[in-house]
Amino acid sequence: MSSSSSGSSSDSDQLCSLFDQLSTASSSEKKVALLRSVVDRINAEGTAAEPELFSLVPVLLERAADKSAPVHAAAVEATHALFNLLSPYATVDVLPALYSGLAQARNWQTKVLALTMLSKLAKTAPKQIAASLADITPCLTDCMADAKEQVVAAAHKAMRDTFLVNGNRDIEPFIPTLISCIARPSEVTECIHKLAATTFVQQVEAPPLSIIVPLLVRGLRERQTAIKRKAAVIIDNMAKSVENPAD
Repeated sequence: MSSSSSGSSSDSDQLCSLFDQLSTASSSEKKVALLRSVVDRINAEGTAAEPELFSLVPVLLERAADKSAPVHAAAVEATHALFNLLSPYATVDVLPALYSGLAQARNWQTKVLALTMLSKLAKTAPKQIAASLADITPCLTDCMADAKEQVVAAAHKAMRDTFLVNGNRDIEPFIPTLISCIARPSEVTECIHKLAATTFVQQVEAPPLSIIVPLLVRGLRERQTAIKRKAAVIIDNMAKSVENPAD
């Protein structure tokens, strides 16, 4: 076996060991030491460490919910350090871990950190986040109804940051109203009225559709016939601006 293959195997073994240790360590001191070793490796190797270390995201998110404040702080620091060097092209690979971190059964600290990373990705990988809005939007919508104020606040920011990269200038001014409607379903009627007044000039593609369609579905389910009619008119107007059938 070549030395390069041997080195690669050794790195992989070390990573598996680190993942296992982070998952099973019982003492706070051990957890903090392991988490700091992740940051040390990032500082020492930079982007060269990213391809391997991003597989640690699930356990880093889990450690953010540790009862020990130092462990929580170290997990947050390690996660931020890792996402600071994450390549935009790795976004599609890391998003499933963030979605898992937003699951209803997760602790609120894990959810807040996952939401914070979504906000970060909206700035570092806007094109990739825009392309994933169809999956991101339902996750954020669920978090907007969370019992913890911290989760709701982080979800509101993540929704704003991710929605703003949808790429459609016609919809951008409408985003605050849309987010408010998601947080308060009673505002659907008012939101539909405002959207009906929006003129769609720019071509409508999949990302903006991902954030608007859930509202239109709600509109079609309203009891008032007038609202259903307006939702149908909006759909008709938007459909005329969709050029690619795949969207």
